[in-house]
Amino acid sequence: MRTGHCPLVDAADVIVNELDQDDGNCAEVARQLESMADARTSPTPVVVVVPRCREAEFKASLPHCEVVPGPLRSKVLLHSVSRAEQEVPVGARSADVKGRCSDLLEALSSEESSN
Repeated sequence: MRTGHCPLVDAADVIVNELDQDDGNCAEVARQLESMADARTSPTPVVVVVPRCREAEFKASLPHCEVVPGPLRSKVLLHSVSRAEQEVPVGARSADVKGRCSDLLEALSSEESSN
């Protein structure tokens, strides 16, 4: 599998992986995201959605990711975006990222309240 940087992932506020972890290529994507998700080096939360019966297994193998049982609920996504907004390091992009997180939180909250 070829790895590298993806501009969408690099600019994301939250990364959600809901790929089939039984597929070797998809599992490799999760491992690559895990290596990026170390909170000390990346403020971008990575949410990995897995079957409920395998949640503990994936939490152990992906300790820097937020492993949640599927299907993904909007509350989990809201929590992840909120965490991303709080953890953005001070720097040139911090105001831009915090603004995008705030906009996304507002949109998700509006969607949540209308459901």
